[in-house]
Amino acid sequence: MKDLARDLTWPRWRWRFLLAATVSLSGCTFAYTWRSLGPFETSGPIRHIIVDPVRANRVYAASENGGLWVMDDATASGASWRPISDQLENLQMRGVAKSSVDSAYIVTANALGFVYHTKDHGATWTRIVNQSFSYIRRLLIAEGLTRIPAGNYTRLAKETTVLVAGRTGLHRLRLVNNNFDRVDTLYPRLAAQNAEVLDLARDPVDQRKLFVAVRAQGVWRSTDGGETWSLVAPWATFGDSSPMMRLATNNRRVVAKFGRNLVVNDAGGDSAAWRLTSSVGFDDLGGSDIGYRGNYSGVTGDWTHALAIHPTDTSIIATGQTDLFTTTNGGSTWTARSAAHEDMQALAFSPDGQRLYVGNDGGIWVFNVDNWSRTNLNRNLTTLQFYRAAKDGSVVIGNADHQGIRGTRNIEANPPAWEYATQGSSGYGNNGLENDFVFSDPAIANRFYVAFQEQDLLRLRYPLTGSSQDLLAMNDTSGRVRPFVMRRNNPAVNNMLNYPVGTVAFDPRANSNLLLLAAHETVNTTFVIRLTRNRNVN
Repeated sequence: MKDLARDLTWPRWRWRFLLAATVSLSGCTFAYTWRSLGPFETSGPIRHIIVDPVRANRVYAASENGGLWVMDDATASGASWRPISDQLENLQMRGVAKSSVDSAYIVTANALGFVYHTKDHGATWTRIVNQSFSYIRRLLIAEGLTRIPAGNYTRLAKETTVLVAGRTGLHRLRLVNNNFDRVDTLYPRLAAQNAEVLDLARDPVDQRKLFVAVRAQGVWRSTDGGETWSLVAPWATFGDSSPMMRLATNNRRVVAKFGRNLVVNDAGGDSAAWRLTSSVGFDDLGGSDIGYRGNYSGVTGDWTHALAIHPTDTSIIATGQTDLFTTTNGGSTWTARSAAHEDMQALAFSPDGQRLYVGNDGGIWVFNVDNWSRTNLNRNLTTLQFYRAAKDGSVVIGNADHQGIRGTRNIEANPPAWEYATQGSSGYGNNGLENDFVFSDPAIANRFYVAFQEQDLLRLRYPLTGSSQDLLAMNDTSGRVRPFVMRRNNPAVNNMLNYPVGTVAFDPRANSNLLLLAAHETVNTTFVIRLTRNRNVN
């Protein structure tokens, strides 16, 4: 005990506690286990979807906040998802690729910039190489055979190539018998070239034919697996000011989505064959826009761009940004599709072309391509991120990424039931409160506060009573209190995960109504402390 007391210093004891799987004290061992409390079947953004090339009904989904998931048979009644990457140190996924010959081999990447592989379908994961590739946008796998020395002769071995595309360029990770061999940089070859690869596409017929979209340069093509490149479409070809481009290819057809424009090439990417299919904002089709997502996409435009070509009928194309659109005639006409949630992140056709899987900011849906009927595929998918949660007894609320403020009346239930904790008629909406941080009042039961960005401090009563008093703005007579600012005037840092947000504090003394709030005087000023001596005032 004397040694333990000596070690109860900060930060040494803190890290001992946080990094320990078990803690032993006076012969007693305490084991810690985690149990998911939900919300269940309420997903956050899905960044990538792929269909297993070995088992056509198996689908993988890489989520923005909840790791990598697999649905073993998406066509089965009651099909559900299960997580397979929970042991990784970061679950903000940046891509997924699957072997076409090995049912157990998967590659994924996360926000740390590392690439991982599993040889046992997710039971264990290891980094392929201890090199961070920064922000990764696409992973592809190619497989074949190679000869390796074996004493006085050579023998055949399995060669796996993992292509990694992102802000640092296009890299090739070579593995022999699933063991790391080396990293080659395929693009840029020249130091003077821009390294930022926005997307990567590979011809499904000739897998040595690669296309990369490079920021401020355009589309480059390689016909020898990335050894040599030629610029087949300069940046100006696409006629828009968007910072982001997406690519898709199938046989001779190459499609590029660039802002509001969709450009098609039916000659394998030849320079003179690009043609604009649409330059409209798609508003006339009943949707908001194929092109822009405003400041939410930031200066790099990484958020919400999706594109896919039908595997057997290249006249069928699916694309979107805020909303989903499809064409069955190569882009001459388009139809808006309701995808149940805004912001398209990922699109993938099944190998037979009968289904279109859609990943957006609310989870995963599948469309029957014959009649474009839609089915919810979020069963057991739990990737929702709470920016902050507040607890009052057994009542818990949290501001959920792209899902507004969700609450449960009994967090101890097994499982807890979750619902919207605000009413859409309040004037503040449901989904519109997704970025806004919540706090519980330690002295008043069922009272919470919502730091509503750039607007007000809101007082919330939950569970809801149906009264207009459930959600009230606590405005100052001198103007809005502006709990925190999203810095929309600087999209480069427009990431809600990184904001210093307004914090609410309370006087702990009995019968005190003192409440303090970190806030902005105006949109661009630094934080100040605002105070009220009566937090019951409407």
